Amino acid sequence: MTDHEWAPIEPLLPLPASETLRGGRPEEHPCREVVDAIRYVVDTGCKWRALPGGSWTASSAFGSSV
Repeated sequence: MTDHEWAPIEPLLPLPASETLRGGRPEEHPCREVVDAIRYVVDTGCKWRALPGGSWTASSAFGSSV
């Protein structure tokens, strides 16, 4: 995803919990990475476990705040 494509999406997403006043655990995957993965799965029709990089699991994909 280019910076131009990301610019209108970023303000629509919530801040990570670690960046709020209440605090929280840092994200395992940044929001931009999650959106890129969702776009990849929708575009290719692959399964989450088939994403390049091998760091995605069903729990990390579905457990994200996006």
